[in-house]
Amino acid sequence: MARPSKRSPERRELVLRSLRLGVTRRAAAEYAEIDPASLRRWMAADPGFRDEVIRAEAEAEVRFQSIVADDALGRPAQVDDQGQVVRAEVKPNPASAKWWLSRRRRSDYAVRISVDIEGMVRRMAEADGLDPSDVMAEVNAILGERS
Repeated sequence: MARPSKRSPERRELVLRSLRLGVTRRAAAEYAEIDPASLRRWMAADPGFRDEVIRAEAEAEVRFQSIVADDALGRPAQVDDQGQVVRAEVKPNPASAKWWLSRRRRSDYAVRISVDIEGMVRRMAEADGLDPSDVMAEVNAILGERS
């Protein structure tokens, strides 16, 4: 006998509400007490639901991206008709712009870390009393096998 489906309007809404907050699909599924594989099956079986999931994820991304943009670019204070500040001024923060660029255009702006592998191998070989040239030859042979 087949197990009853957990698919319900309540669980569907829990998933969508969670995704709008910015959580992952896995977390949204687990919060709705379903297996992430079930969520994938529901999306495959129901194109309308799949579109709602994609839309909910996009809503979260746009909301959070606007926060990063406000922080990077700054914004003037907003006041109501009585002159009361309803939204504080935000001074431009170049670090937020750098952060955004490093993630959005990773190939152009990501921080690159250079590691001198040969130097590390040679120092380790010397520390262990090995001939650094022999060890490097072995490393290169191993790397050559992987190509």
